[in-house]
Amino acid sequence: LITDSDGVGHVDVRVLLEVSDGAVIHVSYTGRIRLHRNALGRLLAGESLSDEDSYFGFPLFEAPLGPHGWLNGIQAVGTGRLRPDGVDYSFFVVD
Repeated sequence: LITDSDGVGHVDVRVLLEVSDGAVIHVSYTGRIRLHRNALGRLLAGESLSDEDSYFGFPLFEAPLGPHGWLNGIQAVGTGRLRPDGVDYSFFVVD
């Protein structure tokens, strides 16, 4: 995450998620994260942030064929809770 002087974070993210059945799904997104209400300062001070402190972009999924293959054809939007040691994601299908 590179943050500019206006508090906008610029990201290029590539993540491998292992789901409960052991399948590995590649998730990627680029774009910007807008951090609200001094969120960056709070994050750097060790505080976890809530969904209301930022927004994320549109993830692209690459899943193996089978039970998770449907992810390859969807458009989704994501939010995340930034923590000092990682991110908790929530993804939603745009229908």
